Amino acid sequence: MLENLFNMQAMLFILIIVGILLYKTGVVTDEGQRCLTDMTLDVIIPCNIITSFMIEMSGRF
Repeated sequence: MLENLFNMQAMLFILIIVGILLYKTGVVTDEGQRCLTDMTLDVIIPCNIITSFMIEMSGRF
């Protein structure tokens, strides 16, 4: 379980670095950044919430 947490943290860190590099090189413009933010807030986060409720629950952690 702790390994999954470290994997998620590493993936998040890598995504942040890639995003910074894409923005600094001009691949993602200000308009593109707004579009990606809207897509994240309106599509990706709700889908992740729904997916998290679809796992099978057990009595132990």
